[in-house]
Amino acid sequence: MGEWYVHDKCIGKKIIEIEKEGEDQGALIQPCCSVEPLMQCHYKDKPSKIPCEDSPFIDKDGKSFW
Repeated sequence: MGEWYVHDKCIGKKIIEIEKEGEDQGALIQPCCSVEPLMQCHYKDKPSKIPCEDSPFIDKDGKSFW
């Protein structure tokens, strides 16, 4: 629902894959976290933080959530 502001490059990766050698876990904030919301639409017939009018329906007889 748009609550996590994490860059795609950090999603699904282990800490060791992201951090540089010798840095602590706090060093993950800069490369992974965004101050601004990172909104992405998926389907227009499911709840979302922003209107997804250009996205496809997921349900066969779906109607726009908005």
